[in-house]
Amino acid sequence: MAVLSVAVNGGCSKNDTPVGSAPPAAPAPMSQNNYGQSPAVASQTEASANTGGTYFGTINLDPKLAGKIDPNAVLFISAKPAEGPQSGVAPVAAQRVPNPKFPLQYTLTQADVIMPGATLSGQFNIVAKLMKNGAAGPMGPGDIEGKYSKNPVAPGGKAVDITLDTLH
Repeated sequence: MAVLSVAVNGGCSKNDTPVGSAPPAAPAPMSQNNYGQSPAVASQTEASANTGGTYFGTINLDPKLAGKIDPNAVLFISAKPAEGPQSGVAPVAAQRVPNPKFPLQYTLTQADVIMPGATLSGQFNIVAKLMKNGAAGPMGPGDIEGKYSKNPVAPGGKAVDITLDTLH
């Protein structure tokens, strides 16, 4: 006569680990850079860093607005294609600067491109927005913005200086 042995388990789950074996390794978390890009997208961006233009300058705050800055404000510097609508269109490249101190020197390069497959070449409108709530999006009450006075700018634009001078 054969003896049948039954093990009692506290429940059934497809994630149960067989006795005597190590639990499966947890998948490594996918890291992201400051713009929410996965390492694969970020490495593609870095690999093509020399194929696009560079834009740099200084961002100043209009002294009349110095007392209007929220302590949690975040500065967004962005480049949008010169042609086409400017409102409601995502930038090709952007930087996010928490708790900025003015004057602030910046450089936008291919490494700042946030649209996969895009290059920072051609003419762009360079804009800076100091967002009171710290989130990117439409301007709201208390947000401050400024634009380069000679937009659009060609690649290699030097002294693309911006003054944050418009309070919403």
